Amino acid sequence: MYILDKTSHFLIHPKQKNGADAIGEHYQTFYTQNSGIVVYNLNGVDKQAYYTTASIMGWKIVGTMEMIEVYKASSRVLYATLIVIAVSLFLGALIVFLIIRSITVLLKR
Repeated sequence: MYILDKTSHFLIHPKQKNGADAIGEHYQTFYTQNSGIVVYNLNGVDKQAYYTTASIMGWKIVGTMEMIEVYKASSRVLYATLIVIAVSLFLGALIVFLIIRSITVLLKR
């Protein structure tokens, strides 16, 4: 997380010096809207930034995370969803089979 001023200088950043210029295409994107999401590549690492504007000062408050973190978190949800779907389909097919079998047994009599 970091904060930029109105003129695209770092106010707070874990790795950049306070007052340093924010150089990069993705930094300029923050100034096109009051808030939003930007996907960018920094030093070969895909990242996603969420930003908003502090209305009184015009500062940009930015939170970033690596895309691999997003993929890891979403893959767990995906796998759990696929397991639930597979089990539900199996149980549904089993119930349909049992109902059809009970009907056909009655028809054979």
